Amino acid sequence: MKSSPRTLVVIAACWTTATVIGLLPAAGWNAGEPREPRCFFMEVMDFRYLAFVYFATIVAPSLFMAVVYIVIFRVVRRQVSSYKLRLHRTTQLNLK
Repeated sequence: MKSSPRTLVVIAACWTTATVIGLLPAAGWNAGEPREPRCFFMEVMDFRYLAFVYFATIVAPSLFMAVVYIVIFRVVRRQVSSYKLRLHRTTQLNLK
């Protein structure tokens, strides 16, 4: 099965975005080293980064998927209505 160039671009964009978001703390967007040499997630992670990751990986994609599903639903409903209308017309013509 062949993939369209648009599909490959979308997949590459998703992987690139995920990689960039995942590497931001390593690139410097963090709260720095904790005062004591132990691992506390909230002390190390910058709250602004956590909020960004939450919206970038959960809220925005969820809203995008909701919009896409609404569009798909409307197209399917329109096609089903069109099919029913054609079927009804065909049935009426066959009865005459």
